[in-house]
This record gives sequence, structure tokens and C-alpha cells, in this order.
Amino acid sequence: MMMQSAPILLGTPYFGTPQPPVPEPFPQPGPVPIPPQPDQPDPMPIPPQPEDPIQTPDTM
Repeated sequence: MMMQSAPILLGTPYFGTPQPPVPEPFPQPGPVPIPPQPDQPDPMPIPPQPEDPIQTPDTM
């Protein structure tokens, strides 16, 4: 009885050469890491600096 279940575990030897178990094409061991999105704005946007003498017309 043990020999009857053996070929099933080894693959499909009935068609000729036993085929190895097919590995999963896309294994997911856990949550997929989210890739960085360049479209998102910076978390700390640089505020305009009115103190810049080049951009303030008051110093002109």
C-alpha cells in the first residue's frame, strides 16, 4: 500500500521522467513592501524665505 502513494508524491512518473515540484512563480512571504512614490510631496516643504534680499522688492 505504501508503494501506491509513493509515485504520487514524487510527481508524475507515469508519463516518463518524474517532473520536479513546480515552485511558486510569485511567492509572497508576507505583506508586499510599498515602493517609494516620487509623486508624493516632501514631508517638510521648504517655505518661501521673504528675508532673501534678492526676492524682496523692499530692499530695491
